[in-house]
Amino acid sequence: MNRQQGFSLIEIVLTIALIGLIAGISIPVYRELQQRNDLNVGVNTIVHDLRRAQLLAQSVQGDQNGNADSGKWGVHIGSDTITLFKGASFGQRDTSFDEASSVPVSVKSTCGTDIVFEKFSGLPLSSGTITVTSHNNETHAITISPKGTIKY
Repeated sequence: MNRQQGFSLIEIVLTIALIGLIAGISIPVYRELQQRNDLNVGVNTIVHDLRRAQLLAQSVQGDQNGNADSGKWGVHIGSDTITLFKGASFGQRDTSFDEASSVPVSVKSTCGTDIVFEKFSGLPLSSGTITVTSHNNETHAITISPKGTIKY
């Protein structure tokens, strides 16, 4: 008897088809999980920067000569970049304190592009909602109350 060892053509074709089927199912699931993770990362980055600006304003970090505006801290919201800044507004900021973070999502704000927190109290000068949208159009809202509470 002459036995040949190895894989037959049908075994190879079935194995390749099975691998293709598994990849075809898992890739869309992975992309959805990645986009949801991008949304969560974006929301957490924005909330972290908002709370940090509020804390720095309360601690009067970087206050100089008792200037009323020098103890204010804020967050500037761009379409895909969040910048923590020191000053009464993004246009009048001290650029040496800037900390920019890029976010993998789209960001829109009803409370303006600058959210500034008052010196000592940490109360925001403007309140409203920041809407964060992922690339697959999932949204998440971050609400800043007039009392300074940040909910997400």
